[in-house]
Amino acid sequence: MSENTTKEDVITVLDGMGETVDSERGILELKQKLMLCKAYLEYEEFVRDVLGITIEDRMEKGRKENSRTRLERQQELKLARIEEARRKAEKEARLRSEEKARHIVEKEGRLKAAKEAKILEARRRTEEKARLRAKDEATRIDEIGERKMAFGRADATCSRRT
Repeated sequence: MSENTTKEDVITVLDGMGETVDSERGILELKQKLMLCKAYLEYEEFVRDVLGITIEDRMEKGRKENSRTRLERQQELKLARIEEARRKAEKEARLRSEEKARHIVEKEGRLKAAKEAKILEARRRTEEKARLRAKDEATRIDEIGERKMAFGRADATCSRRT
């Protein structure tokens, strides 16, 4: 029997030959039972071929399972890379959006500050014009008052002369 023979292989062959099998027995006991059964003794070459085919089937099944598992891992890895790329793209888009929003807020802040500065400058100019008008008005009033006083004095001196 082959080195690759497992307990399950021997159990499969014994079941196939119609033998009752206690799966709790060890592989050596099961191999011994196989070699002592009537079918093995009568058709040793055939039973060895069946056992060999059973082993090959199991090994092929194992290779297929390994291949399937490897393919699944590759697909999972590919999916993980795609997910990571998607998350990275979303993060970059979010950061660009936040950066754009920050620039808009900064620009709006600068525009608002410039507008407020213009308003303050206009208010200052208006107040300055009003102050200058008030000063001019006060000067005119003073001049008018001085003229009146001068006329009043002149009238007073003129009326004394006459």
